[in-house]
Amino acid sequence: MINIQISHAPRPQCVVIPFRPDVLKLIPHAKAFAVDGRDLIAIPHGIEETRLLRNLDLRVPAPIAEHYDYPGPQRPFLVQKLTTAMMTMQPRMFVLNDMGTGKTRCAIWSYDFLKKRGLAKKMLVICPISTMRFVWEREIKIIAPYLKVAVLHGLKEKRLDTLAGEWDIAIINHDGLAVMFDALFKTNFDVVVLDEAAMPAGVENATRRTLFPASTNTRMSVTPSVFAAVGGGTRRKARVACPEIVAVCLVGRAFQWARAAVVTRAVGS
Repeated sequence: MINIQISHAPRPQCVVIPFRPDVLKLIPHAKAFAVDGRDLIAIPHGIEETRLLRNLDLRVPAPIAEHYDYPGPQRPFLVQKLTTAMMTMQPRMFVLNDMGTGKTRCAIWSYDFLKKRGLAKKMLVICPISTMRFVWEREIKIIAPYLKVAVLHGLKEKRLDTLAGEWDIAIINHDGLAVMFDALFKTNFDVVVLDEAAMPAGVENATRRTLFPASTNTRMSVTPSVFAAVGGGTRRKARVACPEIVAVCLVGRAFQWARAAVVTRAVGS
C-alpha cells in the first residue's frame, strides 16, 4: 500500500508519495525530492491533479475535504462533506441524498470552494419561486455572507436590471428562465444548480424546452430506475418520479450544462 501524505500548510498544499516516474510523466509540474535517502514526489493537491492520481488507483482525498473550512454557524455533517467532495470533483453529478441532509448548503459550499480556487466565478441557481429567497438567498447569507446574491424575480425589466448589477450567485425560478434565457445565455456561468427539476420536467412546456433543448444530442430523462446511496449509505433501488433535486454542473460556457444529466434525490422504493 502506498503511503500518501497531505500537506495542510496554506501554501503549498501538496500530496506527497514515494517517487513514481509515471506520476512525474503524467503531472510534469510535480516536484521530485529526497528525504533521508527516500525518493519522494510532491504533487499540488488540486482537483485536476487529484483526478489524475485517482486514475492511477491512488486514493487521494478530494481537496475540499482537506483544505476548506466550511464557513457557517454549524459544522457540516459527514454526508455533507462526502457530497461536497463529489460535487467539486465531478463536472456534473447526481445528488441522491435524502431530505434534510443539507443539499442546498452542499451546493453553496462547493461553489464557494471552486470560487476561492479560481475555478468558478458566477453561479446560476434555478429553483422554485417559493425557495428563491426563503431557502437559497437565506442559506447563502447564513453560511457565506461575503457572496453577493442577485434574485431575478418580478417583471422582465426588473430582472434585467438586477442581472446587470454586481453579483456572484444569480437565483431564478424555472418559468423565469424561459423569459430571461437570451440575457442569461450571454452570461458565462461556471456553475449551474438545478433544484426541483420535477416541476418543469413534468409537462411539455416552454420552460422544459428551455431547460432541456431538443437540439442536444443527449437524450435526457427524469424518470429512470437507478440505484442510489441515500442518507447514511443505505443502498436501495429508487424510481426518480417526482425528484427533489439539486444539480451542480461545472461547465466551461453558459448552458452547456443542458447536455449533462439532471442531478436528483431518489424517492420511492
